[in-house]
Amino acid sequence: MMQKKTALITGAGGNLGKVTVAHFLNRGWRVIASVSPGKSLTGLPNKDLHIYAIDLTDEHAVADWIQTVISEFRQVHAALLLAGGYQSGTIADTTTEDLRRMFMLNVETALNVVRPVFQHMEQNNSGRIIFIGAKPALDTKAAGKAIAYALAKAQLIKLTEFINAHGNEKQVAGYSLVPEIIDTPDNRVVMPQADYSKWIKPEKVAEIMLRLCNEEIIVTDTIVKLY
Repeated sequence: MMQKKTALITGAGGNLGKVTVAHFLNRGWRVIASVSPGKSLTGLPNKDLHIYAIDLTDEHAVADWIQTVISEFRQVHAALLLAGGYQSGTIADTTTEDLRRMFMLNVETALNVVRPVFQHMEQNNSGRIIFIGAKPALDTKAAGKAIAYALAKAQLIKLTEFINAHGNEKQVAGYSLVPEIIDTPDNRVVMPQADYSKWIKPEKVAEIMLRLCNEEIIVTDTIVKLY
């Protein structure tokens, strides 16, 4: 009998997170989902869904959580780091506090999970780690309206490069998916006059992540532009 694969998904309570959790469950994966303390993930009753409320900025709590997951489920085949946050601001009005907040929400939360998960995957000679990047991290014109956010997301891309430089011999690969705008209710509220037909659907993002996680060979394009 084929072993059921396990995906660890952070930010599972968000718009992309909920869709991704459902997508992987529907394709036969076991899902370990993290939500922020005080939040819940409803409407997805499934024996293969295991939900944990974790403060991802607490590195010791995250390390304990990952150890618990590994002890119980033996192997994590994929980690989808979807937790994060956005903040607009030009270079003129971006403060160091803005920068710290963006790094905490986007980089620290990812690194706290990646640190133990990457070591675990190397020991198992297999694994996929996926980050959600952003166009401002690659496009300096787009970055001008969200400096702190762009700098934080750029660091996730560098983290992806590190994972591939050190993990490929162990069949561990990292990917950064870089959308321009994901079509979510929150984004529609913020930009009511936009042409939504040009936005990528969260279901499409989830399907791309699933394909990358199902590939037996390592896909060489580690930065996947979705615009």
